[in-house]
Amino acid sequence: MTTVTITAHITAKINKVWEYWTSPHHIIRWNFASPEWHCPTAEHDLQVGGNFKYHMAAKDGSMGFDYKGTFTQIQPEKVLAFTLEDNRKVSITFEETENGTRVTETFEIEDENTIEMQKQGWQAILNNFKAHVEA
Repeated sequence: MTTVTITAHITAKINKVWEYWTSPHHIIRWNFASPEWHCPTAEHDLQVGGNFKYHMAAKDGSMGFDYKGTFTQIQPEKVLAFTLEDNRKVSITFEETENGTRVTETFEIEDENTIEMQKQGWQAILNNFKAHVEA
């Protein structure tokens, strides 16, 4: 399976980055790729074997989908890994740096969209996350 890796450096302590990444209260504020979209609901059971469901939708109501999966590895402030409902694997690492935290996401691609489109979409969401944490 082909994987793509994206990264962002966030100017914030790792504990804040972890909290904002894993708290549904914050997830709904950053988990979308463009201003025309939003994430009206986010729920999860943050434990290995626990499930998550984040609803992502166009603000105009024209389309939406549930982003769902199961957590497979959780090491607070270090690693969060999960399997999506279509069996693709995703791993996120959190690494403390001199002036913040580096977040690196590696994900298996799907077959519907080009690799570049998927990379751009996932990077846009990660950039939204960075902006939310640093705001």
